[in-house]
Amino acid sequence: MSRNGTSLIHIVTLDDTLKNFNPTMIKMDIEGEEYNALQGAKKTITQSKPDLAICVYHRISDYWMIPLLIHSWNLGYKFYLRAHSSATMETVLYAVAP
Repeated sequence: MSRNGTSLIHIVTLDDTLKNFNPTMIKMDIEGEEYNALQGAKKTITQSKPDLAICVYHRISDYWMIPLLIHSWNLGYKFYLRAHSSATMETVLYAVAP
């Protein structure tokens, strides 16, 4: 829904969008909706095992919830966290496929 509550916006998951494509890398910086987007990309990620670069700085809970979500899929990813600025802004979780 739009801010004034009158418009509906159609949302499509990455699994639906990428069903005939095997990505080698997925990067997300979508203003705090990364966790939800990852849930909508589970099938693609489990089948293709792309490297991931996921911004986690929009919500404090994303610092642990996103790695736990990806880890729960038992895909063998190695995790790296990098702050690309001197503050916690621009912090990215890198999940590298085996």
